[in-house]
Amino acid sequence: MPKDKILEEVTRLLGSQRFSTIAELVDMLKKRRNECHTDKNPNNKESEEEFKNIGNLIEEVKESLQDSDIQALASSFSKSSLAPIEVKEDEIEHLYKLLQLFEKENHFLSKKIDILKDESKENERYLDENRALQEKIRLFRPSYAVLNGNTHGNKPLSLKLSKLLKP
Repeated sequence: MPKDKILEEVTRLLGSQRFSTIAELVDMLKKRRNECHTDKNPNNKESEEEFKNIGNLIEEVKESLQDSDIQALASSFSKSSLAPIEVKEDEIEHLYKLLQLFEKENHFLSKKIDILKDESKENERYLDENRALQEKIRLFRPSYAVLNGNTHGNKPLSLKLSKLLKP
């Protein structure tokens, strides 16, 4: 098979996937061939035929191509990726509507993030207040214990909320 036919077949199978050496190309072809394996696609004649064709193509690539051919193909991909894309009129309208939906979704998500940030700040404020109250209680316990005559440093203090609230 001529080199240009081999490269055309490689392009058909792999699209514009990037590879720079024969070894990388062969690995990618083997992965593609495994996708068409008869164990994965039982009773599928097209898949079986594709499996055989890719196997033959792998042999052709190994025999006929060199790394310089692969690099030339890779550079043609990078040049072709800069070419303008043809889009039909109805596709443009559809894409525009999709863009509008994405923009609305983005706006909605931005608002939701702002709300969550505000809630986070409020939760942080509550945590700060809670820490301050806990510190006050911690500082109050020793003086409460002294007032009640419990001056033993090694005995645990039992402080009930009802005792605190009594005048």
